[in-house]
This record gives sequence, structure tokens and C-alpha cells, in this order.
Amino acid sequence: MLNRTSRIAWIACLIGFLVPPTLQAANTRFYSTRDAWDAATNKRLLLATFSEPLWPVNQVLFGDWTLNGVTYRGNAGTPGPNIYVFNPSPLTGPALTANGDEDIEMILAAPARAFGFDVRVNTFGPVTVRAFDSSGRLMGSLELPQNTIGFFGLAATGGVARLTFRSVNGAIENSLLDNVTRGDVTCPADLNADGLVDDADFSVFVGSY
Repeated sequence: MLNRTSRIAWIACLIGFLVPPTLQAANTRFYSTRDAWDAATNKRLLLATFSEPLWPVNQVLFGDWTLNGVTYRGNAGTPGPNIYVFNPSPLTGPALTANGDEDIEMILAAPARAFGFDVRVNTFGPVTVRAFDSSGRLMGSLELPQNTIGFFGLAATGGVARLTFRSVNGAIENSLLDNVTRGDVTCPADLNADGLVDDADFSVFVGSY
């Protein structure tokens, strides 16, 4: 016989598809460590390490570059908007940056309920990562502090479709990203994206109607 929490989990998973899209977009949780993000997600798939044959290293790359369902686009840089795969990097092997200021856009062919990557932030200021859903609505943002090697991750009831990665004074010192990964959360009814389906999610569900 199911206990109270198990019954709630079963019912919530069964009716999770009824959650309004506005509520799904609002319930986004951000993570600054990979361990915490791993604990809240599953079905993780490594999409890019920037050591794949697609990527010419230490060259200015103009236009859109697509690998495993993610398009990478530079919106700033010198001599024009670009991305740049730098090797060797302070991260694990090659990593993505730009020649000049970093304003990198990541566009997902299919929205992801979980998305993350490793980050090296330069000494001048934070890296700001913003996440948008398929309608273009801002889901939220995370600032990663200067002069750190860290992580950006999100888990969301509604899927993320586009992200932007912007640094401070990238033309003087690079900030970089690596090990781009997508995943899922445990159940569509994990409305607060904490990796659990429990009373808190049920309260969010009831409160949305």
C-alpha cells in the first residue's frame, strides 16, 4: 500500500501534463555546482566538450555552429561577432569563448528541462547566463562570480530553448564554457524542480488553479 508521499507522487506524475505553461516557465531552479545539479536531474547527455572534430581550435569562427541539437552563435567579438574554441584552456581541454568580448548564444533544437555546463570566469566581473523558453520569455538568470571555475545549471518544469552567456571585459581576458550537458528532471510534476515529487509540488499544483 502506498504511503501518503508515494500517493502524492503517483497522482502528481499522472496529472503533471495539466500544469499551465505559465506555471511551468516560472518554476526554474538554478545551480552553481555540478553535484547539486546532478542530484536534481537524470537522463543526462553530454552534448559538447569542444574537442569534437567539428571544432577548429584557436581560430575565429563566424556564423552558426551546430552540434548535437545546440547551435552556438557569437553576438560580439573582434573583428566581428564570433565564437572561438580555445586550447589549452583552464577547463578540461578545449573550451568555448570568443575572440574579443563574449556574448554567446546557445539555441536548442528541442527544449531541455535540464541544461548545464562548466564555466571559467575571468578576473574582471561576473558571467551572466540568462535562460529563455520557446516563446522568448525570460525564465531567469544566474551570475557566476569573477575569477572562479564553476558551473551553470538549471532544472525547469518548462523547457529552456535558448541561453545567453555574457562576460565582463572579455576582450581583455577570456571567460569560457565547456562540457555542455542536457538532461531531464525526475517527473513532469516536479514543479519546483528540486528533484523530488512531494507535498511542496502538490501545493504548487493546487495553487495554480
